[in-house]
Amino acid sequence: MQPIPKLPSNADLYYNNSSYSRHIIIACVDSRKSRKEIFQTLPKKNGPYVLDAGVMQTYGQVVIGNGSKELPYPYKEIPDLINTRRKENNLPSCSLAEALTVQELFVNQWTATAELELCWRLLRKG
Repeated sequence: MQPIPKLPSNADLYYNNSSYSRHIIIACVDSRKSRKEIFQTLPKKNGPYVLDAGVMQTYGQVVIGNGSKELPYPYKEIPDLINTRRKENNLPSCSLAEALTVQELFVNQWTATAELELCWRLLRKG
């Protein structure tokens, strides 16, 4: 009896049809200017996955996209992320002691966990 051949997964089909399929850009920058620079270097469509994360005083956001019609880049979905005309929110993010004066305790941890979950799903299921 012949073994049943393995059917390609969605990830296999994608990986075999895209030169950017194995690239993931994790953008954890604190300025619209930096995000805009990242966006300007990306191909117009079907590029690498871009996982953008940011935090504010009481919340964080994590957005993923690859420039496809089904999954646009984060900067297409939320243009405000690259709107350099808006004032920057200069919240400290590296020093825990300094950050706690203007930011809730678990905002960074929650955002990092959401990023890891999206990466895990992308790597595991495509």
